Amino acid sequence: MLLAAGHGTRMAPLTPRWPKPALPVLDEPVVLRLVRSLAEQGVESIVVNAHRDPGPLRDALRRAPIPVDLSLEPQLRGSGGGILQARGFLEGPAPFLVLNADMCIDLDVEDLARAHERSGSMATLLLRDDPRNRQFGTIGYAKDGGVCRITDSIEAKAEAGCGLFTGVHMMESAIFEHMPQQPEFDIIRELYLPWMRAGERIGTRLQARSATWWPVGCPGELLDANLAALAQKLEARRAQPDAVIAAEDAVLEGEVRGPAWLGAGVRIEADACVGPRVVIGAQARVQSGARLEESLLLPGALLPSSEPLRRAIGFGEAVWLDD
Repeated sequence: MLLAAGHGTRMAPLTPRWPKPALPVLDEPVVLRLVRSLAEQGVESIVVNAHRDPGPLRDALRRAPIPVDLSLEPQLRGSGGGILQARGFLEGPAPFLVLNADMCIDLDVEDLARAHERSGSMATLLLRDDPRNRQFGTIGYAKDGGVCRITDSIEAKAEAGCGLFTGVHMMESAIFEHMPQQPEFDIIRELYLPWMRAGERIGTRLQARSATWWPVGCPGELLDANLAALAQKLEARRAQPDAVIAAEDAVLEGEVRGPAWLGAGVRIEADACVGPRVVIGAQARVQSGARLEESLLLPGALLPSSEPLRRAIGFGEAVWLDD
């Protein structure tokens, strides 16, 4: 299950025009990147919860390689209530995965499944030892790998290590019998914490630090994810660090300084200059005189002539600046 329901307030002003999981990284919706990755590892079906207009999510998932169902929430049900509502999609003899849909992640499903089986727990959380621990808060684990602390709540036994929570859980179907039978609840606050107080075990698995984990919860994170994906793409192609990846039909009349990504139908007009470190989405247009570096233009954006912009996101005819 991919958790995609929410108001998207942290992503303003890009939302509600773009639901967070439908926002693109190198012109591919984040939610579709997740589905493709899971399908490649043998996941056979997915359910995505959605709030408000599900149309943009449906559009983002049209090219999904496996069946994807939507679980609609006219009223938000929280991280736990959303899972409970999707019980009919998830329940079965095998464990199931739950992931936040607003992130890019290198997830080794088989490795997590093995760790979950060894833990003997109803739920196993994927953690990450990361320099951003202080920013996101951490979950502590004991020598046996069981959760012993969630941020500042509960310390049941000696802590052997900690990591930030990536937003990935693996669960047994029996977990539904332990969930609060109410329309809305938070999985951490209203299920995991009471469980720990009762002495129940929650397992953990630590993700390799070298593995990708890019949260996409606010405009700055979306920009950083696109720039990181550009660097990763160039490395995978063994290209020069200042290479330009451009669609065949991109029109480049102005100057492009790599590293740069230019999607299908992009137009860089004469006397415009973009780069270094830019991602220009499909059908975006940079007008004559514009200057842009370390920035992102969403598909279809129009960047008029302006003062030089850095750490910006263009959407429609508007611009977000990382102040």
